[in-house]
Amino acid sequence: MVYSGKVNIQQAIDDSPFSRFHWVIIVLGFLVLAIDGFDTAAMGYIAPTLFSRLGDQETRSRASIKRRTAGALIWRPAGRANFRSYGT
Repeated sequence: MVYSGKVNIQQAIDDSPFSRFHWVIIVLGFLVLAIDGFDTAAMGYIAPTLFSRLGDQETRSRASIKRRTAGALIWRPAGRANFRSYGT
């Protein structure tokens, strides 16, 4: 048999069995997503109580969160654009 140098990817995927390795990857991916979302859910749960106990500092705390969010929205794309320019 002569090797033609071409591989039919669709056929290779269809012919390969769904193994234990694939299940491990799916479970690990689910765990990463669950753990990653936990910190956001926890902050949403404790933030109102935290802000109510801070009293006068509540306004400063909310302003700080808004500044951090705005900074992330502005500087992250700028940093990525600058980083990409170094690669070319």
